[in-house]
Amino acid sequence: MDMKKIDLSHESIREALHESPLGAHLQADEIDSILDFASTYEFSTGESVIEEHEIDQNLYLVVDGNVSVEVGSGEKHVYITTLGQGEIFGEAGLFSNTERTASIIAQDRVTLVQITRQGFLKSINKKPKAAVKFMFMIIFGMLSKLRGVNEELAYERKDDVNQEDIDSILSEITPDD
Repeated sequence: MDMKKIDLSHESIREALHESPLGAHLQADEIDSILDFASTYEFSTGESVIEEHEIDQNLYLVVDGNVSVEVGSGEKHVYITTLGQGEIFGEAGLFSNTERTASIIAQDRVTLVQITRQGFLKSINKKPKAAVKFMFMIIFGMLSKLRGVNEELAYERKDDVNQEDIDSILSEITPDD
C-alpha cells in the first residue's frame, strides 16, 4: 500500500459521515469521539486499499472519490461494485481476524477515513452510547448488504437450469430405441 496519510478536519469528515447511514444518527460530539481514534488517507488511481485474502482489522469510510470492490485475479477476476462518498467497507475487520473476501481498488483519487479495531475499542470506553449507535449502524449496513446478496442469489437460482429442462432437451436429441 502506497497510501498517503493526510490531515483532514473533523468537520470535513463529519460532513461525509452525515451523508452516510453510518453517521446519520450521531451528534457532532459523538462523531468526534470516534474520529479521535481515526486516521485519514489518500490513495491514487489504481492503488490497492485492501488485498483479497489479507487480514486487516480496519473499517473504512469513503470521504471523497470512488473505490471498486473486486474478487479473484487474472482470468477469474470479477468486478462486484463501486463504493463512493459516505459508503463504508471493511466492517468485518472490526469484529474478526478473518481474511478479506475482496480487494478494494481506488478508481480515482480517493480520501478514506480508517477506523482501527483498537481505536474503535477506545471509543467504546470514551463514549459508549455513541459507539453502540455506530455499531448498530455497522450491523444494519452489513444486514443490508447480506439482503442484497440473498436477493441476487435467489434471482440466479431462479434462472438455473433444472433436471426437467435437461431431460427434455436430451429426449429431443436422443430418440427412444
